[in-house]
Amino acid sequence: MAVADGRPLAFSGCGRLQLKVGSFAVEHEIWVADIDVDALLGYDFLQRYNCTIDAGKGELTIRGIQHDNIEKNFDGCRVVIAKTVVIPQESEKMVAARIPGMAGVEVPAVVECNERFTERHGVMVAKILVDPSNELVPLRLMNPSNRPITLYEGTLVGECYSAEVIENNPSVGCRTLQGRNRGDGVPPTGPTQLTEPLEELALRSCTELTEAQAGEVRKCLAANADVFARSKEDLGRTDLVQHQINTGAKTNSPSAT
Repeated sequence: MAVADGRPLAFSGCGRLQLKVGSFAVEHEIWVADIDVDALLGYDFLQRYNCTIDAGKGELTIRGIQHDNIEKNFDGCRVVIAKTVVIPQESEKMVAARIPGMAGVEVPAVVECNERFTERHGVMVAKILVDPSNELVPLRLMNPSNRPITLYEGTLVGECYSAEVIENNPSVGCRTLQGRNRGDGVPPTGPTQLTEPLEELALRSCTELTEAQAGEVRKCLAANADVFARSKEDLGRTDLVQHQINTGAKTNSPSAT
């Protein structure tokens, strides 16, 4: 048996179990394998039960019964590496990640480390507050080993869980949140603390920089944080206006004093 890209997949056993998707329930042969997701619906299942998938709408139809909750269960959705990256030995690194299927979901969320990811790669993921609606979200990874570790695009690194806003202060661009699932707070994301908008700016600005260069960028942003708008309500105004005066064919001359 193979996965979608043709690679063989090793299995540790199989059995017939009751499978329920929405209101549809059936006894089906289940194969057990060490994969990064809870379950996969194979081609045999999709073909046997006349399934159609509308990825754009997030809908699955089984024997004419439509189930429109695909990827809408926010808690536990996958967080994957956006671009192949090398984590140097005994180092921390900010990397870009994606949360597939969460476009347009404008609610705060907390990224939790995937235990299998840490066991396989020996890399730790810091818990961090993110906006799932963004195309890219920042992650802080730490490699405590004595060798560099390569993480390839699409590698599952964690899960995303909804967070509850318990205090919102736009004047200082700060929000206090707590995880809904585990009830714990959001820890600091690193030695150079940045507000959420500046953290995203640092991520976009440092994708091609070295660790040292990225650190200097973060220090610069932190030192000049007061010149950045912390929120939409914090956008400033100016009383300086540039304009032109049409004098026709006459030349400009200074006014008498």
